Amino acid sequence: MSARFVLLSLLLLAGCDGASSPVDAGGGDDAGSAGDAASEDAGTGLPEACTDDCAALDLTATFDGNTAPFTRAQLGLEREGDRVVALRVEAHDGGDPACPTMSSPTPDRTLIITFPVPEDGAPIAPTSVSLLDFAGTLTTEPVARATEATLTPRALRLEGEPHVAFDLDATFEGGTIRGPVYATHCPSLD
Repeated sequence: MSARFVLLSLLLLAGCDGASSPVDAGGGDDAGSAGDAASEDAGTGLPEACTDDCAALDLTATFDGNTAPFTRAQLGLEREGDRVVALRVEAHDGGDPACPTMSSPTPDRTLIITFPVPEDGAPIAPTSVSLLDFAGTLTTEPVARATEATLTPRALRLEGEPHVAFDLDATFEGGTIRGPVYATHCPSLD
């Protein structure tokens, strides 16, 4: 099953549009409620601090009456020079909780979310949201892509110990994936 995971991951990456230029969305409202947000990350306008409810992962997929959770999420940073321009979050259930490698055990399912670095707490449309259901619990499709998605950022830290928190609402043919996401940095995803 690990070979299938690697192959599907490579196919998914090849199918993404690869856009990595930052999006200039202009100003927006204050991020508001993001745990104990006392400081802001330079240039993002989002709180850096994220504890308690902010640091929760409660992402749930519902497809054709079947419900399944995602139990961990990991963050990758896409850079142009020394600047982070996009984020890649992988939410998983099953497999190894350590940062993924080419020899990691295959998880039951993985949700891959890519999006530009948010400027504030305003809702944005992710670049892509794709579900890989290796166990076949939710779908028999090798890769299911969201037809609509909204991501609402809550907190972001890009330096030191990077992390991101956001709410996701994604619609797929035959199902939805919704809930809060908190992801910590995994250098192997950069």
